[in-house]
Amino acid sequence: MITTMLRRFGIFLILVGLITLILTFPLREIEKGSMTLLCIGTPMVILGYLLWSRNRDRTPATRFRLIRKLAAKKKAENEVEESQK
Repeated sequence: MITTMLRRFGIFLILVGLITLILTFPLREIEKGSMTLLCIGTPMVILGYLLWSRNRDRTPATRFRLIRKLAAKKKAENEVEESQK
């Protein structure tokens, strides 16, 4: 549960940091304090990415399980054929 919350908080930090970085460039043209936004947005994106990637689920995807199963079956058949030769 805590890992899910940290992961969501990481995504939140990434989004807020990216918005802050995007706002940096238009405000730079107006000559306002864009350096402050840059110094706030960059660490937010980095910290958010670290929180998001640290708590990521490392289980393999099951999207292509049929293809993997067929490939393994074909590989096993080829090994049997080669051992019979």
